[in-house]
Amino acid sequence: PDGGRGDYAGALMLSAFNLLNTLAVSENADGTSEAIGLYADILKYLYDSQKEFASIQTEVGLLKSAVKIMERNFDRKIDLDINVSLKGEEILIPPCTLYPFVENAVIHGILPTDYDGEINLNIYSKGKETVCEISDNGVGFNDAEQITMLSKRDKKESAHLSSLDIYTVRKRLENIYGRDEVSLEAMPNPKGKGSLIRLSISGLRHSA
Repeated sequence: PDGGRGDYAGALMLSAFNLLNTLAVSENADGTSEAIGLYADILKYLYDSQKEFASIQTEVGLLKSAVKIMERNFDRKIDLDINVSLKGEEILIPPCTLYPFVENAVIHGILPTDYDGEINLNIYSKGKETVCEISDNGVGFNDAEQITMLSKRDKKESAHLSSLDIYTVRKRLENIYGRDEVSLEAMPNPKGKGSLIRLSISGLRHSA
């Protein structure tokens, strides 16, 4: 089983198809070549994702293409700012690990607003952990939405993420690395509007 990877891959392909179809209908088409390029990037990633692991740099490339596709599909400006600060060799991660968090930031955080969206992805090393933080300037958490679920390790996970995404991503990572090596937290964005998701994983592999 792919632990939900196929679901996210299918969503990406559908999103890309919708974009190409919309552009083909309007056919004014300055953006057609860019759209085809984004689609090619997604297809390449999906092909590569058949492997068990991908580099974080490859995952970041997917996120850049995915956000550009969502910008066009939803006709919204979304700035994606990425900062990767990792020690040592290239680190490997299971494919499509970060995509669902970025998609949630767009759909549940940014789209309900009437201003330009901003997503910040910060990936860094902290001791033996690799930490991935995804923050947005969206609607954030209110009292009604901030239904938290506590794991056995007493880590809070917010309903801002769908329960399927929490279960799928976390379960998949726990199956690979072990329950005690994976931490997932959700909280209001400390820098202002929106939310912040922090995913910490110990024991990520390095490239040969």
